[in-house]
Amino acid sequence: MGSRSLVVLLGLVAGCDHRALPPDPGAPCELLGHRLSEVRILDGGEGIYREFGGLVADGASILYGARRTTGSNSAADLDLFRLDARSGRSDQLTLDELDTALLDARQGEVLYAERSAGGAFMAPFRLRLRRGAETVELGEHALQLLGYYEGYAEADRRLLDGGTVAWATETAVHAFDGERTLTLASTKHATMPFVSAGTIVFAASDGKDSEIYRYRAGTLEQLSANELDDRAPVVVADEVLWRCGLDICRRRGTETEVVASGECSAPAAGGGSAAWGCAGRISRYTPGQPLETIARPGAKPTGVRVHGRLLAWIEAEIGDGYHEQGTLYFSDGARTQEVARVGLPCLYCDAYWPPLQLSLSDEALAWTYAIPSAPGATPGGTEAYVQIIAESACR
Repeated sequence: MGSRSLVVLLGLVAGCDHRALPPDPGAPCELLGHRLSEVRILDGGEGIYREFGGLVADGASILYGARRTTGSNSAADLDLFRLDARSGRSDQLTLDELDTALLDARQGEVLYAERSAGGAFMAPFRLRLRRGAETVELGEHALQLLGYYEGYAEADRRLLDGGTVAWATETAVHAFDGERTLTLASTKHATMPFVSAGTIVFAASDGKDSEIYRYRAGTLEQLSANELDDRAPVVVADEVLWRCGLDICRRRGTETEVVASGECSAPAAGGGSAAWGCAGRISRYTPGQPLETIARPGAKPTGVRVHGRLLAWIEAEIGDGYHEQGTLYFSDGARTQEVARVGLPCLYCDAYWPPLQLSLSDEALAWTYAIPSAPGATPGGTEAYVQIIAESACR
């Protein structure tokens, strides 16, 4: 089966502006969406999304990669774009003959990788960090652009935080501390790291299965050593959480324990909290506070994202592996709301089909894979587009 056009939705749903909220911390936010603009892109054929442009909500700024449709109805190179969810203003960040992949964006800094458009798949990328008007060159690397993902959705990842950058290649994990580039570990099959306040965690092979590693204060330590595949680590406060087999494990101090079980999805972290989905429930964990649970009977949530008390996740409807669909949900801790119907990646197509991307900040929610609006349409229809939707602040 050949490749299919990709329908991509960047939905911008502003979360709560905490300064505008009434004193009651349980006051709900309302999703008040309105359509702002539409940008057409085109799937240029098999493999074009191997260097998927990326998608990150950074406050009210939504950064994403897309290929513009040219006048000849062919795909241009991959460029970066930014949308301001408050004003609706969008601008193009790169305009050249290079393919540019967005890796992360935090507090106005942008981490991206570039190489010649249409180049060989394994050709190295030039890694760059943009800080205002300054661009820091981080060298050429054969990057592992996609992190760990399961089924439809990519696990949460953070490559940039507080001036520290980390990334994985085919043979090593590297970091930039603001002044110099370090090699943290020489290892195979490492997934993209998660960075938080100078702590860097990642999963990599120990020769038998995947284990979890943490680098901080100049020291690398192995946190897991078992017969399970340990994947998708995140950091919240001084704790590390990850998916151990089908469970969620936590490292606190020198102790490791299972904190959730039952076909759990990869954890996410943001805004001082962590969250994950297990069969029939969503859990949010904030160190020092009781574990909170949202019951979702019969569901197997995936792609969970968290920012403080804000949550988002996908509930997939299992089909034939070709035309999957699901529902995107949002919760502010007081109320759970259905945001949109979404398409899901084709698991059994001949062409490469990238995982669903979902990003949540304190002001916006962005996601990929839209269901075409035509009656009876299925994901992967004949049109591919980026639809921009923004929302007013919480009442």
